[in-house]
Amino acid sequence: MVNFDRVADIYDATRGLPESETRRIFDKMKLMFRGVNLVLDAGVGTGRFAKRIEKEGVEVVGIDISLNMITIAEDKGIENLIIADLHQVPLRERCVDASLLVHVLHLVKDWKLVLGELCRTTKKRIISLIEITEGPSVRAEYLHLREMLGYPTHRFNSGERGLAASLEPDMRCPALNKRQKYDFIEDVTHFEKLRSSITWDVPTETHSKIMKLIREHEQSHDQYIHRTCEVVYWQSNKLLTFIARSSQDHQ
Repeated sequence: MVNFDRVADIYDATRGLPESETRRIFDKMKLMFRGVNLVLDAGVGTGRFAKRIEKEGVEVVGIDISLNMITIAEDKGIENLIIADLHQVPLRERCVDASLLVHVLHLVKDWKLVLGELCRTTKKRIISLIEITEGPSVRAEYLHLREMLGYPTHRFNSGERGLAASLEPDMRCPALNKRQKYDFIEDVTHFEKLRSSITWDVPTETHSKIMKLIREHEQSHDQYIHRTCEVVYWQSNKLLTFIARSSQDHQ
């Protein structure tokens, strides 16, 4: 699992959504917590959702592999925090009512094993956030170029979005649907400064070559992207069956 220690101090500033969007997303997410008393926040990070969940009267246990991220979450007042790898969750079977899984599956070595661990510990449902961006993307171009140059990630790069495409969620709640201007310079600078995890295992020389190629594609005219976001959940037993069948199909 990718460790975010190196960017913990800038994570909220560089990964966070505008407060208005976060509020809208969480308003939908609250629907998923009905009948839930205890939530496992898998990949809790700096606690951007955990703190909001606790304010709804739901107890949260947060797990993350990064000590620096956990420390920031702790500073926000989140108490039940565990430093651990999601490939081996240190909790007993069916001890939480629901698990929250946001922007995690593209970061782990074995996404099926991680999902299996969450299903093992979760009684009811696995809640997630599915974001789709259509239009220009430095991330997509970087992934393409690093593979072309002999450095594929060997990860599940489509993450939770790919899971939802393979197994229809039991519930979907649309939260965002907007067209917005795309800032190429801001995005490419983010990657040049090694703020994205997909740059961390690429040799310096190769990274420089990739960024040079991306820079050459810079457009002088205005560009736009279309973003959609929905909160979803799968019943944990249904998801566990899917993982078992999927693993058998690849044997």
